[in-house]
Amino acid sequence: MSNLYAVIPPTTQRTIVFPLKITFATNSTFDSSFYNPMLTDGRAHLEEVNHVLREIETTQISSLSKMWRGFYCFIAALMVAVFVLTPLIIYAFVSRNFVLAAIAILVDIVLYTIPGFFFTKYVKRTIQNAKKNCLVVVERINQEFSPKGLRWHLPDQFPKWIELWKDYVGEPQMEAPPLYQVNLYPGYENYAVHLPHNQV
Repeated sequence: MSNLYAVIPPTTQRTIVFPLKITFATNSTFDSSFYNPMLTDGRAHLEEVNHVLREIETTQISSLSKMWRGFYCFIAALMVAVFVLTPLIIYAFVSRNFVLAAIAILVDIVLYTIPGFFFTKYVKRTIQNAKKNCLVVVERINQEFSPKGLRWHLPDQFPKWIELWKDYVGEPQMEAPPLYQVNLYPGYENYAVHLPHNQV
């Protein structure tokens, strides 16, 4: 689950980062609204980038849809446990039946921890399988992008974001300032701009 809370890194001179926009469980998309062909020196058009992202999204959604359904069932079961056990705990304390209260609290804790433990393992395994399926897609896509000096990469924190590596860019002489996504004019695409070192 830690992947879901990872901090998304900024786009840099060598790596373009497309973050995942979580709008609804099965309709999450990678944000490419900031992308402009200038970011890759005209080597990849926006239509090409969007086509890749949509294909990866489709593969990811088919792999993760069962996980989200399991998540909803898990939350529903917890809510039932809360509604059933909370009045029992309150009644036990009011009637000073502390043994019954202790038992109810213990059952409540068990219903939270044990299913939560197994569900966390299930989520981790499902994300790994989704990434494995997406890697097959990325390897095929990279056969088309590699001649352009570009390469798609799934980070360890996938599916939180996906990266487009600019292999055609040589090693910089010094650490390059990051690129930040800035909306210059409403209704127009976002452009990435360099910030001076003293403002980074």
